[in-house]
Amino acid sequence: MLANTMITFIQQLRTKLFRRKAPSAKTITIRGIRLRFAVIEGDSGDQVRSGFEAEVYEYIDTLPTNSVFYDLGASIGHFALYAAARGLRTYAFEPDLKNFNALSLNKTTNGLSNLAIFNIAISYGATRSGVLLSNSKKQRTGDHHKVLKVADNSVSPSVIGNLDTEQIVRTFSIDEMVTIHGLPLPNYMKIDIDGSEVALLEGGRETFANPALHGFIIELAKDSQYYERIGGALNAFGFSPVQEYQICSSVGFEPNLFNIVFSRSQSIAVDSNAPSFGTT
Repeated sequence: MLANTMITFIQQLRTKLFRRKAPSAKTITIRGIRLRFAVIEGDSGDQVRSGFEAEVYEYIDTLPTNSVFYDLGASIGHFALYAAARGLRTYAFEPDLKNFNALSLNKTTNGLSNLAIFNIAISYGATRSGVLLSNSKKQRTGDHHKVLKVADNSVSPSVIGNLDTEQIVRTFSIDEMVTIHGLPLPNYMKIDIDGSEVALLEGGRETFANPALHGFIIELAKDSQYYERIGGALNAFGFSPVQEYQICSSVGFEPNLFNIVFSRSQSIAVDSNAPSFGTT
């Protein structure tokens, strides 16, 4: 109990200090939407300024106004801000504390009342002692490759060997966020959780089986040993891939890394006794 209290105090103190140092906001127009960023740094900052992963904005543009949209792995919030500004009821989840603090500042700067944010990782279930791994050479606010330590990690092999820094984070399953914390079921999602996809599916059986969820865009590594298994699990939930985009960054096209759009093709019943999607 004392350890948890101390962790919470340190996180709150770091958040206050971060906010005191916040720079003036920068206005950027994305596909006709003017957004203000108090923090626009790291890989995510590069992404915004250079227009990388435009397919995610394009996907958001196709969604009906007032739909419930989950952003899993929100980073500094650029996609979540855009979705909320487009009129979606948006719920953004970001486990990394630096990135979450930036997300919080960017939300406040834009005054978006239809955006709710959560400093948690989506995983198998609830714990206060999740471990978020990262690369010690990628510690800027907004940097990517924040990988939750899970049994069935589906991150690209090219990433996993460079993760030498740990951060303690809270985790919940997506089903728990709905059934225990009272969030509305998502209609659509953007999923970029760097290797936790199996954990997401294991802890989200009811959510993925519910016909309220119509589709999502998800980042997947095709060179992961779990790639085919994840695709099979999504198909079992009634989803089919309809389009895929190879991800481009400042270094060019990322080998084996794709954003894939899935849409519901059929409804299924939940089977709580179904076998695991991973090896556990």
